Amino acid sequence: MAVDRKARTQLRKALVSYMADEIRSFEFDDQNTEFQSAKTTTDNSVHQISLFLFNIHDDFIDQSISVSPDGWAVLRRILAFLSTDLDIEAPQKEPAWPFQNDEEWQRHESLLNDIDLSEYDPVIHCRQIQPWWNRIPSSLGFAILGSLLVAVLILLFGA
Repeated sequence: MAVDRKARTQLRKALVSYMADEIRSFEFDDQNTEFQSAKTTTDNSVHQISLFLFNIHDDFIDQSISVSPDGWAVLRRILAFLSTDLDIEAPQKEPAWPFQNDEEWQRHESLLNDIDLSEYDPVIHCRQIQPWWNRIPSSLGFAILGSLLVAVLILLFGA
């Protein structure tokens, strides 16, 4: 397959920005979505990685990155892989994905040295997603629902 260096560089920059907490999920998704269609790049590896990255965040909440330690390790491997001219040959279930095996990953891990990326910190990189509706106390929520029910009954049956 043909390597699309421009696409790999763009996707890598977007992922670094997301992992460094410089951008949030909506902006990352805007940059990543470009590569989900096979029409925008001839690089099948970029296409596969883009589809994988689409699943690492919530589509409805604009949030900072929130991944597990294992997820962080996969993202680091993806960053290194995007600096290579390799093609993805291993299935996603392989432990060293997108590399074929651990040996290939270890040979390319040094490609991360030029990135100023912090070590995984669960306080920063694994924040709980809390949409606004989860911050409403239950008692207030039930009071609002009860009030709406009373208002509907009054409208339907009159007072």
